[in-house]
Amino acid sequence: MTGAVLEVLGDGVLGAGEPAVPLPGETWRALGVPPGSRGFRYFDSSGRFGVQRVSLRFGTRVSLSIRGGGPGWPYQTSGMPRAVTVLLHIGDETFCTSFGTFKPRRSGAMCASHNPPPATCRYDT
Repeated sequence: MTGAVLEVLGDGVLGAGEPAVPLPGETWRALGVPPGSRGFRYFDSSGRFGVQRVSLRFGTRVSLSIRGGGPGWPYQTSGMPRAVTVLLHIGDETFCTSFGTFKPRRSGAMCASHNPPPATCRYDT
């Protein structure tokens, strides 16, 4: 894999105008046989670009999970956002999800899950 870039957009998201977060190819692992048929996993314990883990899995549904934060994370929120869209660009493919319901976590952290992809996102798997 040559790498990917991550974008977080939405109302109440500060830093959305910043360049996308680079996720270098050497930190990705292809899943399945043949490689990539079941998805991809990114892991960078240093989180130097603000992202520690990404899991993109293919199956009956496409699943995208991201864990980011820390000093390298360019995105902040102002209060509780109403809607956030996450875009993962891998080559000429874009995977995305949209969140409108959040679970409050420790100070400054948010958690959102089990949201369907937005109608404007195309999955090329």
